[in-house]
This record gives sequence, structure tokens and C-alpha cells, in this order.
Amino acid sequence: MKLQVLICTYGARLGRIALNNLPQVEGVGYLVSWQNPDGLPVPDGFGRADVELLSFADRGLARNRNHALEAATAPLAMICDDDVSLSAEGLRMLIARFEAQPQTDIIIFRSEPTGSRVYPPDGRDLGRPWPHHHPMSIEIAFRTDSLLGAGIRFNILAGIGAPVLVAGEEDLLLRDARRRGLGIRFANICVASHPADTTAERLSADPAFVMTKGAIIAATRGPLTALTRYPVEAHRADMPYGRALRALMQGFFYALKHRL
Repeated sequence: MKLQVLICTYGARLGRIALNNLPQVEGVGYLVSWQNPDGLPVPDGFGRADVELLSFADRGLARNRNHALEAATAPLAMICDDDVSLSAEGLRMLIARFEAQPQTDIIIFRSEPTGSRVYPPDGRDLGRPWPHHHPMSIEIAFRTDSLLGAGIRFNILAGIGAPVLVAGEEDLLLRDARRRGLGIRFANICVASHPADTTAERLSADPAFVMTKGAIIAATRGPLTALTRYPVEAHRADMPYGRALRALMQGFFYALKHRL
């Protein structure tokens, strides 16, 4: 096996994973990390030779992603969610790109629908972030040993199910990868299709999401840059300016207090 797709799910959502959205591709396996604190039974008909299911009795998406990362056995891995459809050709192209670029530790690619999302040129070195490019978790693949060897894990203070911050675990992961000098490049290939609204789209008017944005900006761009960005971000938020600025500043102090 060359590539494992790390699918994280929780509770009854395991039954939402459609196996026909996971193409059977030579060299590709699927590792499903299922947080099941309530002890639900595995749905009938779930299972396939290339699909491995692990169960954990805890909560928190970032924690679950760490379960999957630490259980991965293939040299390459890709982050995935339980409502994503994958392209067989995209998976093959992703493996080929890693094989052609032995110095690249992380490849970021496209997902559909693209909408108004901004992507860098093909092959772009992302050692520094590309302006207005905000990769989703399902657009990130990596060499397993590179992340594990560098001690990189998902920060359990961010993401769905975290104590306060409702998103941003992938932003912190990529920041840590850059700090440790891992090679990151963009590949203009589409591997995943995600028809549902993203977390950012679904929670754009939620003060918790705006606070999360404030914390992630401070953690990834530094406190001084964050303070100059907040007035702009507050104007862009889907809520009154004053409320947005207050939420951003709450995120700022949270990031400082917890040393994100």
C-alpha cells in the first residue's frame, strides 16, 4: 500500500460514509477512525478489504485526526472527512506527484466545488503561504514519516469538538510544518469533492467562529500582524463590526494564553 486515506468520523456519522465514494485503487487503502463514546454498533454492510476501521471512545476532531495519523502504516497519507467523494484518477495523480518529488513532504491540492476559492500555480513552493489561499483539511496529503518524525500532530485546542475553538486545526498543522522546515508544494489536481458547505461557510456568522479566526490569525501570523488585520477582518465578518472586533480580540487573548 502506497497511500492511506485517513477518514475521521463520529458516532452515527459512520453510517454516512458511502463506500462507493471511496474508489478501489491499486496501492490505496482507507483507514476510518471512528470516535464512538456511546458504544454504537457498526452499521450492517460496512466493510471492504481495503477499508480498516478503528474505534475510540473519546471526542474532538483534532484528537481523532491524531488517532488516524498515529495508526497510519502507508508511506503516504491524505486527510479526509466522512462526507467526501474521492477521484480514482486524482488519487493516482497524487501518488505520482509524491514519487516525482522526493523532497516534498506535504502536497496541497484542489477540491471541488472550487467556487471563489484561491489556489496557487501548479508546483508552487508553499514554504510561505500563498495570498488568500486557505487549504481545507481534505486538501492536504503528506509523507507519514515526515510528520511523525518531526513530532507534528493536530492541536487538540482547535477544531470541531475542541473546548473553545471550532476550526483551524489544519492551519496550525501547516504552521508547525513550516516552522520545522518541511517541504510543502501545491499540485493543481483535484482529488476530493465536498458538496456540503464548509465549516467557514456554515459558521461565518457565529461569534465562536470569528473568535476562532482571531486566534488562528494570531497563532499563524504573529500578534502584531494580527492586531493590524483585525479591523479588516471585522469589516468582512457576517456580523456588526463591534461584535466582530470583540470576538477577534477574544481569540487573540486565547491564543496568547494557550500559546497556540
